[in-house]
Amino acid sequence: MRRKRKMDEKRLYVDLHVVQTVPPSCINRDDTGSPKTAVYGGTTRARVSSQAWKKAMREYFSQLFHEQNIGSRTKKVIEMVAKEIRLQAPDEADAEKKAAEALKNAGIKINDKKGESDALLFMSKGQAKALAQLVVSGNTDKKAYKEAMQKEPSYDMALFGRMVASDPSLNYDAAAQVAHSISTHTIHNEYDYFTAVDDCSQEDNAGAGHLGTVEFNSFTMYRYATVNVMELYRHLGKDTAEVVEGFIKAFICSMPTGKQNTFANRTLPDAVYITVRKDQPLNLCGAFERPILSNCGYVDKSVEAMTAYAKKVYDNYVDENTIDGFVNSDVKTAAVGDGIAAPGTTNTGKEELTADLAILSGAYKKGDEVPIGLAKTLKIIQHRNKILEDSGVNLPIPEATDLYTEQAMLTQYINNIIANNENLSKYQQFYYPAASKCYAYQPTVKAGEELANKFKYHNWYLPSVGELMRMYWHARQGVNYDDDKIGAIFQKAIDAGILNDFSNSWYWSSSESSQNLSWLVYFSNGGFYGYYKYYSGMVRAVAAF
Repeated sequence: MRRKRKMDEKRLYVDLHVVQTVPPSCINRDDTGSPKTAVYGGTTRARVSSQAWKKAMREYFSQLFHEQNIGSRTKKVIEMVAKEIRLQAPDEADAEKKAAEALKNAGIKINDKKGESDALLFMSKGQAKALAQLVVSGNTDKKAYKEAMQKEPSYDMALFGRMVASDPSLNYDAAAQVAHSISTHTIHNEYDYFTAVDDCSQEDNAGAGHLGTVEFNSFTMYRYATVNVMELYRHLGKDTAEVVEGFIKAFICSMPTGKQNTFANRTLPDAVYITVRKDQPLNLCGAFERPILSNCGYVDKSVEAMTAYAKKVYDNYVDENTIDGFVNSDVKTAAVGDGIAAPGTTNTGKEELTADLAILSGAYKKGDEVPIGLAKTLKIIQHRNKILEDSGVNLPIPEATDLYTEQAMLTQYINNIIANNENLSKYQQFYYPAASKCYAYQPTVKAGEELANKFKYHNWYLPSVGELMRMYWHARQGVNYDDDKIGAIFQKAIDAGILNDFSNSWYWSSSESSQNLSWLVYFSNGGFYGYYKYYSGMVRAVAAF
């Protein structure tokens, strides 16, 4: 079965779900200075407003995109246009006056007394430049000015929209939505009583120079955002993939800055779950309608609740028009897309082996381009060996013997370290079992047959998240590549039953989502999810991609 989907004919939504814990903080305040809250499920929850997080994301965009692609929300739009006029016509003496007239021609209400717009206006640098060009050229056609304000939106304008009350034709529908974040459990605000000492007071004055209180709370929260890829594509065209990737990074890594100097509260997500859908966006807040109860932390229980709720929703509502993954169609959204060879880009899904990695490889040598998952696995094995050889660890590196395979030795070493440490399974982490078991894998052959060298141990590896997503898609949805060569490979694998024995479980990838988390792919619905590396999960070794 092969299907070709055109980008402009289909819906495509990228849903982002985050579980994140925050220490004592006041990252988003109401009008009284108290941390914002909301009642959900009949109990009080901590809340961080949508607008607070969108502001943080827009600030984070400056690390991801060129300044020309980032807009400004301001009343000082006359100054923006005047600046562009002076750049194009340095001798222009009435730049501000002509800029104001240009904006009026475009349909923007201007307060002549204050020399600014009546309301905050979202304007891109491209729009300011276009208006300036019309001024410098002497164009007096109001239609041209209006068209200049309708074209060339900035990335953040296309994502978050623009409303112009004076002229709705200048509006931009937002391609992205960001939900109010809420705690997964009931919270009770606390108060920090503080004093400040006057450094210049007399020595016999023991009193405080200032007394005060700061209201704060701490919580584990659920965060959600979604981006309409097709709507974004209509605004931005070929830049869409880059902007979607930037949106994902900004949502994951940004954080509102309220009282951050007081609390030093910046954190990163404990878990990230991303789905790509073609039916509708889906908020998973229902997982926390009943507040999480715990006396030993909320993160793990929150992640479990979200995972269980997502499975229930997908099992009951997902139909053939829903795609949870990003490897179908012409849209190769690069959200943690390691291993995706995207047409029309420099992303080949491969990495060149360095000398030290070539030493570890089986059928490859220095300079060879290998699948990204293999390169990542070799890096993990290299790191594993350095740890095992450390004098403070001093554990054996798994190697084959005359009697036992490397896989058998690895299993024995893992069992030994667990047994020698109060039967605590966490100690197997020294051996990075997900990558190590794939690296040491070697299939058995029938009597009288000989295994080809390319399928012997050290040629197998833990696939990247992109490679796993491709396997999910073909295993669950069938072959849909127009490329006959690629399609034939996967069709042959399906016909041979190779892709039919995936269980509806979480499978580890070799791709990290952060220092503490790696990506998992859920073969029930194709969702991918950042989870703690020390947790158990399924693995599927591959020898080539």
